[in-house]
Amino acid sequence: MKFCAFVILLSFFSLSTFSKSITLSRGEDAVLQNFSELILQKAYQKIGIELKVIHVPIARSLVLANNGIIDGDVSRISKIENQYGNLIKIPVPINHIDIRMFTYNKKLLENKNNINGFYRMGCVRGY
Repeated sequence: MKFCAFVILLSFFSLSTFSKSITLSRGEDAVLQNFSELILQKAYQKIGIELKVIHVPIARSLVLANNGIIDGDVSRISKIENQYGNLIKIPVPINHIDIRMFTYNKKLLENKNNINGFYRMGCVRGY
């Protein structure tokens, strides 16, 4: 009888130690991830898991997730797992970013496939 009580007590202990929170990182200046963070907060809240999000520099966010210091990253480009072998892509899109290039030089449009090799492209954060 004491053994059964011990097993039952042990099972309650193991259930109470189960973590019901997850910690993700995101870039501190990554404004586009604000929406992704809100979506994830709502989704995890619905299944009873507390989501903690830390804001760190963008490159550090990847390193923390890849090294297992935190549980993952809020959102990244597709195929980032090729460069960071410990990351596993969860194939559920939470946002989409469409990137465009604008130019006054019409000759660039003639050979679009070689643009990346010869020209620099930048991203404007706000205006």
